[in-house]
This record gives sequence, C-alpha cells and structure tokens, in this order.
Amino acid sequence: MCDLHGSDALDFLRQVKTSTALHRSELSTRFELFVSGDGLTQWVFTQPSEEAYPAMTCRRLSKDWQGHWIAKRKLRCEAGRLTCDRLAAEFERLDEQLRRSLTDGKIGHSFEFPHLRA
Repeated sequence: MCDLHGSDALDFLRQVKTSTALHRSELSTRFELFVSGDGLTQWVFTQPSEEAYPAMTCRRLSKDWQGHWIAKRKLRCEAGRLTCDRLAAEFERLDEQLRRSLTDGKIGHSFEFPHLRA
C-alpha cells in the first residue's frame, strides 16, 4: 500500500512514523495524519477512540498525461464490516470534494486537508 507492506494497520503506523519521507501533520481527535514532503501522498490512521479502529488509508495524488489530477486511495479497516463501510463512504465523499476542488482549480500543488481536523 503506497510502497509500504505491513501485516496490519498498527504495523503500517509504525513504519509511517519512522519514515523519513513522511511527516506528521494535523492531529485530530479522530485521525492521525502523515504527509509526504511533496504533499502528494497522505496516510491517515484512526485514533483508538474511533469506532473504525484500527483502520488506515493511503491516498496518492498524481497527474495523468494531460495534466489532470488523479487521486488513488487504498483503505484497510480491521473493525466490523458496517463500521468499515461507513468509514470508506466518508473517505469517498472527501475524495469527491477534493476532485471537485482540483477540477475547479481551487487547490494548487500545496494540498491541505482541513476535512480531517474534526
């Protein structure tokens, strides 16, 4: 997942925390967020207080040959099926918001993730 391999969400979290290519970003009551130096790769881990714990997602942004932004997300959720489905739907909504913002030109190369601050 995003060039890392792990046995479970906590193994991924250990790797991300020790990676020199990623830095911790906003810490919220719900998520722990890590971003690559170029801002194009984002790792999000649920906090232990979240119903969908442990869960993690990695989203990578890139441009296609025409210069259009593409967002690809992988999600791993080790909670119950319904809880994981709700978390996946939440991230799908956030990805759609990002796609609209990228299409409208509202976000430049420096990506911010205010939706994860809750």
